[in-house]
Amino acid sequence: MLIIINLMVLIFSIITHELSHGYAALLCGDDTAKRAGRLTLNPIKHMELMGSFILPLSLLLIHAPFLFGWAKPVPINLQRMNNPKKDIFVVSIAGPLSNFILIVLGMLGLVVISKLLGGQDFHVYLHQSELVRWNLISSHNSMWIFFALEAALQLVVVNAILAVST
Repeated sequence: MLIIINLMVLIFSIITHELSHGYAALLCGDDTAKRAGRLTLNPIKHMELMGSFILPLSLLLIHAPFLFGWAKPVPINLQRMNNPKKDIFVVSIAGPLSNFILIVLGMLGLVVISKLLGGQDFHVYLHQSELVRWNLISSHNSMWIFFALEAALQLVVVNAILAVST
């Protein structure tokens, strides 16, 4: 079940990263990504063979402690931007900035869920195997809490990797 959560968070994070580049370009006057149909949450429009399938699946198969991947970069055209020298910086920083925002949201999610569970010490939780984590949470009789915790945790981990690697 964790594999599904991990893949969903990875795909969502990658698409958010690319959408951020595309929307930043649009705000700077370049509608190339919009005209190419790339300003969408539809993952099919963003996927590419190596970064979206082969690498993430390979990491899953070797039981890597994290997932990583990438999507097709959104197309941009400097000539369509209002102020190309300034705007290219804005477009470039938009992707990693979106990852940092998702990290903060994931951390807030961990804090909120921790408070809902009575303030358990989650650094202990984070260092446990999937089975041990499930047993810790199942005492609260809610698989949704487990899923929410895992999604929040993966938001932090995946987006930290994406933010510093792109």
